[in-house]
Amino acid sequence: MQASITRDMKFAHSVGVPVLTAIAAFYLLLVVAPFFLLGVHQQPTNLIIGGMFDPKGLAPYSTLSSDPGYWLYVLTMLTMIATPIVVVIIAPLVGLYLKRHWQRISAAQRTLALAIFTGSIALVLFFFTSPLNRLILTWWLD
Repeated sequence: MQASITRDMKFAHSVGVPVLTAIAAFYLLLVVAPFFLLGVHQQPTNLIIGGMFDPKGLAPYSTLSSDPGYWLYVLTMLTMIATPIVVVIIAPLVGLYLKRHWQRISAAQRTLALAIFTGSIALVLFFFTSPLNRLILTWWLD
């Protein structure tokens, strides 16, 4: 029994929590933030949906493979693909860890894991149900 607890705790703290934190940070910094920082959110929705503001034509992004902006664009695309997959796989595992070991883990570990789990659920809800996220993805994938 003790080996199971140790293994689960190692997974949750060495894999689950850091991966969920990193993927959420990448998604917010690479996918959501440029939509606001580049001022696209101030444009009419029909023009955004129509493709008038292609991210490849805006400041840090590029379609030339020799340009660093190209690799930033590729990293952003990979983040858009990986985020829902990673969060949907790892968030339930962290949730199961919390359920199984709630009484055995310290308050600090409990708080951290619960905050990351709650943030992951919020990210999944934002990703799959938010009209704003659909608009942002439409802008990116145009």
